[in-house]
Amino acid sequence: MSEPQVHLTVKAFDGIASLQDEGRYGHETSGVPNSGAWHRHRFHEANFLAANSSNTPAIELLAGTISLTNPTCASVCVAVTGVAHVRISDRGDSQSVPTDHSTPLHQDACITVQHLGPGPVYIALHGLEPPTILGSASECSLSGIKPLALGASTQILCRASDAPPRFIRGGRMGDRKSTRLNSSHQIISYA
Repeated sequence: MSEPQVHLTVKAFDGIASLQDEGRYGHETSGVPNSGAWHRHRFHEANFLAANSSNTPAIELLAGTISLTNPTCASVCVAVTGVAHVRISDRGDSQSVPTDHSTPLHQDACITVQHLGPGPVYIALHGLEPPTILGSASECSLSGIKPLALGASTQILCRASDAPPRFIRGGRMGDRKSTRLNSSHQIISYA
């Protein structure tokens, strides 16, 4: 069964942000650059945390602040990676949320992400489904390609999710096996 659709709304936007995925390849001879996420590692981590495939588009915030609200009755999984201040307001309660974690955004809740730099901040929404041009949702300022322009009141289509929260430990994605060398052994064991 397919997850229900959720339409998030950009409540406030003051900064530099765009949608990015891994980019569009094979159009260089037509003058269209590859484009895509600037910091691939953070981009992939955000998608992992939001229970997305690795190439699901995410919001790339380069400066300023963006706020998203969920006016629907279903929750959506949201993950933020990068150096940012993240706050969720839900039914009159407001709390800071750490980056490198996923969190549900419930009905009528609002997430506000403030870029603190350096580098980009990625906001991954579970099942984000923006329009594409030439097989990519990435915005490219050089070629003028902008499948979905972000601004106040922009509607963003994604999918409801009841996935358990995920987080990244010590710079490694939470469900990957880690290796360690035990001092009493001469081989590497898997934890």
